[in-house]
Amino acid sequence: MYRSTILHSNIDIYPKGSLKEINHLLDEEIFVCQFIYRVFNQYRKENVSIRDNIT
Repeated sequence: MYRSTILHSNIDIYPKGSLKEINHLLDEEIFVCQFIYRVFNQYRKENVSIRDNIT
């Protein structure tokens, strides 16, 4: 779902298959992955601290 919206928005800006378009897609995907990773790590840290408080 997310990937297709990025593709459609970029086809208008760059010629199809150009390096700029590919780099832009990679940058966005890397950003999304980093964001998910940060959120997951934060959640994991909070879960650990909650568990420590219970015991």
